[in-house]
Amino acid sequence: MNMMLRVAGAGLLSFSLAGCAGTVVSDVTTFGHANVEQGATVQVVAMDPKKADSLEFKTYANMVGDALGQKGFKPTATGAQPQYVAKLDYSVDGGKVMVRSQPSFGYGYYGYYGRPWGWGPYWGWRDPFFDPFYDPFYNDIDSVVVYRRQLHLAIVNEADHQQVFEAKVESAGTNSHLNEVMPYMIQALFSRYPGDNGKTVRVKIKIPND
Repeated sequence: MNMMLRVAGAGLLSFSLAGCAGTVVSDVTTFGHANVEQGATVQVVAMDPKKADSLEFKTYANMVGDALGQKGFKPTATGAQPQYVAKLDYSVDGGKVMVRSQPSFGYGYYGYYGRPWGWGPYWGWRDPFFDPFYDPFYNDIDSVVVYRRQLHLAIVNEADHQQVFEAKVESAGTNSHLNEVMPYMIQALFSRYPGDNGKTVRVKIKIPND
């Protein structure tokens, strides 16, 4: 397995502020195929050494290890040298403000007027010159903070120190608590593992009701 692999940025994220509160939407970009022999040993380590001793990292590492086990890998015995190392990293940004507006006279939700969805200082705004429903006196405007959550995984063959698989998961939503979202991002990553080389797919995971 001598493939040299690298991650590309995931595509634009999508999310809904209404009607999809029970769904985590992630964009998953994968490279490589990770066609490893069944039963190959693996060890999950932190990409960032500063995270290696944290309980948060160990929690996510256990989740990833369990998922790899379902794909044919075996955990490395204590003191043994793993055949593969899975390098893991994760992050959440400080959030960006998104503004939405809707008329008060029953026109329903019309999203951003005059501008498409996208990252920006206010995630879009209204344009009275291009909005047929615009009325400065009868419109409701509110805002929410949207966070970009990321998960990065790279699997390395310890025999030649070459990467055989790499993936990046990106998700946007109003929940900044990564510990609550991470299980669904990991599930999204492994839902189609190893995926198609160089492709980005959008994966929606429903959050089960209590």
